[in-house]
Amino acid sequence: MFREEITRQAERARAYSVNFRTAERFGLVEVIEKPVVFWFEQYQKGATS
Repeated sequence: MFREEITRQAERARAYSVNFRTAERFGLVEVIEKPVVFWFEQYQKGATS
């Protein structure tokens, strides 16, 4: 659930924030679509390798 909310933040910013849309239009921010991976998940993966 929380992971999905984080994933949708850029969509919400585009929909509700004129500042975000302006910054995106001027190239100040760029949304990069990639899976949400928490630090502890990376840490556990590295510890078991």
